[in-house]
Amino acid sequence: TTSPLAMSLVSLLVRVSCLTAFLSCAPRAEAVVYATGFSDVTVSNKPNGYLGGWFGSHVAFGEWVGQTSLVQVSGGKLVATSDTHGYRGAALVLDPSLFPGAGRYRLGYDLESISGSAGDSASASIWYANGYDLFSSPNANIIDTLNHQVVALGTANSGIWGLAVHTTSALNQQIEFTYDGFSAVVIMLGANDTGSWPFSTATFDNISVSKLIPTGRVVPEPTNALVGVLIGIAILQRRVVRG
Repeated sequence: TTSPLAMSLVSLLVRVSCLTAFLSCAPRAEAVVYATGFSDVTVSNKPNGYLGGWFGSHVAFGEWVGQTSLVQVSGGKLVATSDTHGYRGAALVLDPSLFPGAGRYRLGYDLESISGSAGDSASASIWYANGYDLFSSPNANIIDTLNHQVVALGTANSGIWGLAVHTTSALNQQIEFTYDGFSAVVIMLGANDTGSWPFSTATFDNISVSKLIPTGRVVPEPTNALVGVLIGIAILQRRVVRG
């Protein structure tokens, strides 16, 4: 028969393995950086505004911008319509000081509806912009809501961290991205049209950006050496009992 000690060692090994699996898959908490349901949002008519530089039509941190004849807040939701063969949308630039540091983040949103003709879609994307100068300088980033892009001028830099395209409504959507710790973050939401009537219209709500935080420490798997020692002790105890 197996000794009580051996049984205890086996039970301990099983518990350690289960604890390891649980903590390795522990859910992640979120620290909210920005959130809006659009009830207090007004879109500024700046379809090609500038972040930084000495150019006109500056975009401020926290300001939603776009071509207001096509993008507006209605009923507490952001509604974007594309009246051309291509993209039209709205954008928001978030101040780097809002972010607690580099790491993994998540853009969350609801696409409540998408309508139009065959092939039309809606998109959500997350961009970065840095190297701009908030004073008089040629270094700036164009927040281009008519062509779905952030264009860097001078020594500024820009790029895309994440993109999702939808052809049907989609609630509780998420785009995860890795924040570098110093860039401004640009959210773009809009509609894509194939050029056919009726035009594409997308309705968004419940926008949030959150930092992902692991909730548990990852415990390493038992090593082969430890497993071997436990098995050896169990065999030795069994021999002693038999003797």
